[in-house]
Amino acid sequence: MASSTVPGRILQIYSLLFHFLLALFLLGSAGLAWSAGNTLDIPILPWEGDTLILCVFFSGLAALLITLFSIGRGIRGVFVGWNVVVLAMLVRGYFFSRYQFPIDGTIWFAAGLSAAALLALLGSVSLLRAPKPARKPQSIFGQRN
Repeated sequence: MASSTVPGRILQIYSLLFHFLLALFLLGSAGLAWSAGNTLDIPILPWEGDTLILCVFFSGLAALLITLFSIGRGIRGVFVGWNVVVLAMLVRGYFFSRYQFPIDGTIWFAAGLSAAALLALLGSVSLLRAPKPARKPQSIFGQRN
């Protein structure tokens, strides 16, 4: 996919927005649980108790930093890697673990969330291919007037 096309740019923006919102959700969930003295119960993740809160918090922090630095075109490769990790955790947690879907249609939510993460991964790959902005050459002696 060419990143200079309109659909390519929309996919890149979607990927950044998806992971920015994911970061806010993770940080908010961990922060609320931590401040209230409660624990989280997220059965698709392999951790429990206080370890789960710490992992969710630091994952949210990592997601926020990686996403923000990817906007600045600094660490695009790490952003692609983060997308792979998120997709792998979702697919593993929902479809390849002991997680059991209730009868109320949660499987469609899991499939939709996994598809959204796959779409974000495609956007991150197209972001990786996007040309970096040209820098103005600077003199080693400072600006000239």
